Amino acid sequence: MLNDPLYQKRLSDIEIELKALEYTELRVIASLSSGATPGPESSLLKIKGTEIQQLLQELRMETIGAHSGSLTQEDFSSELQQFGSVARQGYMYGRAATIYGGSNEVQRNVIAKAVLGV
Repeated sequence: MLNDPLYQKRLSDIEIELKALEYTELRVIASLSSGATPGPESSLLKIKGTEIQQLLQELRMETIGAHSGSLTQEDFSSELQQFGSVARQGYMYGRAATIYGGSNEVQRNVIAKAVLGV
């Protein structure tokens, strides 16, 4: 699976999104340190951060699923079970992240009002 071009592309796309998020965060921090008030960028950071988190968790679950099918009962150690459990918790936490701290839909409305004046 790791050598699959589609998997590699998805991973690269997530890395690009993560880099863009990092640069946006650095711009917001620089703006705040110069005395500006938070703008719609803070809502954007929340939305993109949770979306990237979900993409990573989905990829992680798919990777575990793809590799678990080739394991024998002896291979399925308690360590692997624990890793799977942590992955499932991360996946579910990523889903909840779009709700807490203001749902992503609410954050989109904040951006629309700030940018478009709607």
